[in-house]
Amino acid sequence: MQLLPHTKTGLHHAYFLSVSERESGINLLKTDLEEELSVSLMGNPDFIFRSYDRMAVDHAHELRELLGNKPLVTRICIVSVGVVLHEAQNALLKIFEDPPSNTHFFMVSETDSYLLPTLRSRFFVHRERRVDTQDGEVEKFLTLSLGEKMTKVSEIAEAGTEATRRFMDELERNFSKDIKTYQNVLSKIIEGKRFLLLPSASRKGILESIVCAL
Repeated sequence: MQLLPHTKTGLHHAYFLSVSERESGINLLKTDLEEELSVSLMGNPDFIFRSYDRMAVDHAHELRELLGNKPLVTRICIVSVGVVLHEAQNALLKIFEDPPSNTHFFMVSETDSYLLPTLRSRFFVHRERRVDTQDGEVEKFLTLSLGEKMTKVSEIAEAGTEATRRFMDELERNFSKDIKTYQNVLSKIIEGKRFLLLPSASRKGILESIVCAL
């Protein structure tokens, strides 16, 4: 097993897989399913795959309709997602309150930090075992002057939402080593992650507010 924590006979009905990078995570998941668990995906009418950068409520409704149809044998549904908006999470919750029969659902994302507690409780959340190669980069960032930090976060924001979220995850891991001392910074990071879910979110503004709290 490279990613899945369970055997074929012990598969949970719904997984949330937190991975370092979505594309590679999807490949690992498919390898586990096909090679380790002998689940055929190629040409399988019971296989559903969807990919969303920002999963909205309409996407959740589509999935709910697809999963409402009875599978021929056993359905495998894989969803690759950058972030799931709150309205979509509430719609997904209705699916897993009464899980569809003969169905295994896998949601793959770089972070599970945006999950609402009500939806999280419906998933088996599994985090990919990662080799932390970012500590040195975070430590280097923290030694920069204020102006240099602002320049750096501007570059990260320009790189996109996923780069912004990964950077905040790395900062959060670093400061979580001493929660009491860095409670204010951690609160600002968590607040920033919530704002990042909004369609009108300013990545640059969110990161700059975190820098000001350091």
